[in-house]
Amino acid sequence: MLQAFQKESARTSLWIIFFLVIFFIAGFSFSLQFFQRKLEQTDRVGPTLQSIQRLGEMVMGVDPLFPPMEYLDDKGNLVGFDIDLGERMGSELGIEATFIKLPFDKLFDALDQRKIDFILSSVVISEERKRMYNFSEPYLTVDQVFITTKDNTSINSDAGLRGKKIGVRKGSMGSHAAFQYALYESVISYTNFADGISALMAGVIDALIMDLPVAKFIVYRNPDVKITGDPFAPESYGLVFRRGEPDLVEKFNALLHVLGQKGFMAGIKQKWLQ
Repeated sequence: MLQAFQKESARTSLWIIFFLVIFFIAGFSFSLQFFQRKLEQTDRVGPTLQSIQRLGEMVMGVDPLFPPMEYLDDKGNLVGFDIDLGERMGSELGIEATFIKLPFDKLFDALDQRKIDFILSSVVISEERKRMYNFSEPYLTVDQVFITTKDNTSINSDAGLRGKKIGVRKGSMGSHAAFQYALYESVISYTNFADGISALMAGVIDALIMDLPVAKFIVYRNPDVKITGDPFAPESYGLVFRRGEPDLVEKFNALLHVLGQKGFMAGIKQKWLQ
C-alpha cells in the first residue's frame, strides 16, 4: 500500500515537473520573441544609415494610385517609376527594398510614427514641407497641366478655369494652383484620380489639375478626356526624410547622383514617361 502510494506520488511529481518544464520553455520562447520584437522596434527608431544596413531592409511609403509613377498593374503588382527607383537603390545598397502602400495624405503620418524609413511617392518639394521634413535633391521635375472632357470648348487655357469647379488629388500641391483660379468651395479633393475622372465625366467638376506624367497616362487610357492649355508651375519630386537624419539624406543624394551617372535615371524616364 505504501509502495503504491509512493509510486503514485512519484508519477504525480514527474507530471508536475514535466508541465513546469513545458511552461518554462513556452514562457522563455514568448519572452525571447517579445524582446526580439522590442529590439527590432528599437533598431527602427531613428533609422540612421547604419541601422537600416544592419536590418538589411529599407522601408518606403508609397501611394499606389499615381500612375505611371506608382500604381498596381492588371495583375496587382506594384510598378512604376518610383518603384523601379526604390528597388534599384536597395540593390545598390545591398539591402531589401520594401514598400508600404498608403493613401498619399497618410504617408507623412507613417513617417512621423516611424512606420517607414522615408517616403518615395512623387512628393513635391515645397517650402512648406521643408519646414517639417528633410528632402533629398530633386530626382525628377515635372510640369502641371489640367485636363477636361474632350468635348469641352469653354476651357482652352488656364484663364478659362476661373469660376469653374476644379478637382485635385487630396494632399497634393495641385490645390495651391487650383486656388489661383477657383474659390475654396469650388476646389474638390479626390483620394485618387480615378474618382476625379468619374466626377469629370459626370459634370461634377469642370477640370482636373495634375502632374504631366499622370495626365499623359490618363489621357492615353481614356479617349474621352484631353490635356488642355499649356503646362505650368513646374515642380520637383524628392525623397522625404524625418528631421535629424542627415546621414540618410547625404547617402541617398549621393546614390541619386551615382544612378544619374550610370544612366539609370535616364533609362526609367524613357521607360515610364516617354
